[in-house]
Amino acid sequence: MSDYLVREIERYGVAVRDRSEIAALHGTEGRLEEVTLKGGERLRFAFLFLFLGVGTDNLLGTTVPGVFAVGDVRSGSTKRCATAVGEGAWAVQLVHAHLAGR
Repeated sequence: MSDYLVREIERYGVAVRDRSEIAALHGTEGRLEEVTLKGGERLRFAFLFLFLGVGTDNLLGTTVPGVFAVGDVRSGSTKRCATAVGEGAWAVQLVHAHLAGR
């Protein structure tokens, strides 16, 4: 995470949980209320932000063929908007190449 994001998280009292796997989302009328983790723990939430870390041999690739990670969610990212936009454009090409190879 970028330093500015860490400061904002501290400022607003956001709880950060790493190495957690979500099993289910719960809510009504399109509003998130709770999350059940894979281990069975149920947590109350109003908002949920996901940061994914994936290891792969391809810079934008993930462990799921045809799924690519760009921007801040990518391991080793530079945390810059312009870079994320460029990576997104690159990912589109990778998606087309993946679909062509199917």
